[in-house]
Amino acid sequence: MTLYDHNGKEIVPKDKKEFSMDSIAASPSGGWANFFNNFGLETDPTFNTIYLPPLEFTYRELTDLYQNPLVFRAINLYSGDGTRKGFDLVSKDDNEKAADIKKEMDKRFKWLAVGAKMIAMWKLYSGGVIFVDVDDGRDPEEPLNENAVRKVFSFQPVDRFNAVPISVRPILRDEKPGQPMHYRIQIQSFRGAESFLCHESRLIRFPSFEADSVISNSERARRLTWEVPAVQRTYDGVKRYGIGVQSSSQLLEGFIEDVFKVANLGDFKDPADLQKYIRAVRLLRNSLKATVIGENDDLSKIATPAQGVKEINQDLRRDTGMIWEIPVPILFSEESGELGGSTLSESRKVWADSVRSNQNNKYTSMFRRMLEIVSYETGWDIEEIDFKWHNILEPTEEEEVDMRNKQADTDYKYWQMGLPEKNVFDVRFANEKTNLDGVDYDPEEFEKIQKEQEQKELEESEAMYEALKNKDSQTNEPGKKEDAA
Repeated sequence: MTLYDHNGKEIVPKDKKEFSMDSIAASPSGGWANFFNNFGLETDPTFNTIYLPPLEFTYRELTDLYQNPLVFRAINLYSGDGTRKGFDLVSKDDNEKAADIKKEMDKRFKWLAVGAKMIAMWKLYSGGVIFVDVDDGRDPEEPLNENAVRKVFSFQPVDRFNAVPISVRPILRDEKPGQPMHYRIQIQSFRGAESFLCHESRLIRFPSFEADSVISNSERARRLTWEVPAVQRTYDGVKRYGIGVQSSSQLLEGFIEDVFKVANLGDFKDPADLQKYIRAVRLLRNSLKATVIGENDDLSKIATPAQGVKEINQDLRRDTGMIWEIPVPILFSEESGELGGSTLSESRKVWADSVRSNQNNKYTSMFRRMLEIVSYETGWDIEEIDFKWHNILEPTEEEEVDMRNKQADTDYKYWQMGLPEKNVFDVRFANEKTNLDGVDYDPEEFEKIQKEQEQKELEESEAMYEALKNKDSQTNEPGKKEDAA
């Protein structure tokens, strides 16, 4: 098969190979082909393009990226909103005992701050472990002796770059098949770094394996059982926009057109002569970096502005929000976005639900394990203890009780003064009881008291009216005017 251009000249592909309509029909371009750039042919550059992920960030690079405003805000949203309202320990049998246990954990270990740091490590480094400094009479590389724990000293957060798996459990006949059994832990301080081998029972891994992405065993081993950091995913997602911007910049020259105003245009009898003149001008411009034209000629440019920059920016923000799993209005503090609603108030609700999901499904297991290890020392019975997280959009239980007491006190004072006639208790406490000045009221009882009070006031008013009426009648009787005076 031979193809010809509009001048009748045979078209020969650059690679000098024969081509057929079969190769064109099978191309990804849907039958379209360009033999000058090989578009739609076997050597189509778009057809042979493959995805090569960038090299994974090092520990130093990830640490430095924490200074980036976007990374800083996203990580702090997870660690800050996930723990700033905190939680309560509750029990079906003894809530007071559960509250005492929480106070003891807060005082001894500041475990909420430890958990917040681990959440930040999860988003920045893809996770880490909490080393439990405990005295059970064994060395760190030996399993924790739960029945001989004498003292729990502290919980030390360690990022995954300083917690390297050394040995892995057997694939079969094990309660945790394929998971690390020993880690090489490096604890850093101002006095230096201490490295030692540690058994997994003395560590609290976060996130746990149940929360990890589903990847093959070989890939998990290659990554030393850890995931790709969220910062890496953000970089890889944003990079394609950078490539697109670079490609667009190469096309900007096509948006600008030179306009030659030739004074002696009538002297060019042949269009070929005018074409040679324009080529000479462009050649001088390219070689001398200057434009040389005739004395009476003129040169101007018509520029076409690039469109869609705003849409590209919004698209980039949406993808970034999806990578971090944070609504766009929350992540960028703006009243617009597409992930989780278009308004800031709607996005706050979506973000609050996401935070609550992480608290119940990921964070609780970490804090419960910390509580469990301490219970080996103290003998606490924690089987019936549950974690009650406070919603970031709702007040804490103490704040709610305080607000309700203040509102109830205000409403009760209005009621005592007889204002307003229709008391707000009828609506606010329609389905619940409340306490006013130590007296329990419910809606039915309150309505009964209110009716009795109204009836009493009515009877007193009628009695007063009758008394005044009788007094007036006695005063108006004959012979009583002098006495009345």
